[in-house]
Amino acid sequence: MENKRILDGIRKQRRQGRVEATPPRDIRGVMPEREAALQLRCAAYSVKRPHILNPAKTLPDCIDMQVVYVKEEEPPKGKEPIAWFLAAGEPANSPEEAYECVGHYMRRWKMERFRYALKSGRTIEKLQERSIDKSATLVLMRPIWGGR
Repeated sequence: MENKRILDGIRKQRRQGRVEATPPRDIRGVMPEREAALQLRCAAYSVKRPHILNPAKTLPDCIDMQVVYVKEEEPPKGKEPIAWFLAAGEPANSPEEAYECVGHYMRRWKMERFRYALKSGRTIEKLQERSIDKSATLVLMRPIWGGR
């Protein structure tokens, strides 16, 4: 198996698509929400398991993954272009599949805020439930005002 630098390799791939999108602002407010024209590049890679990891070899020798590289074509003046490297276990062989991976990534802040609200406001970690059905029922039944 050839030893490649994935990030260098994906940058050299030909552009496979272009999409207009509105990446959300990040949680810290460093990157405000803006319209962006994004170039899509994607390729499949096999990543070898490091030899020092798992000497018992219970992990596979390599894993196959898709890498999607997204770069903003023309960022606003004085702003860094949006550039994301996304590793995906799902296929991204077409611009549509690559954009689907990008869409999941763009929704991550909403998911993180939801998780934060469950942890802090609903104290979900204190429930110690292992079943998703029981956890959902308990979260929905708990009073919002902090009652137990």
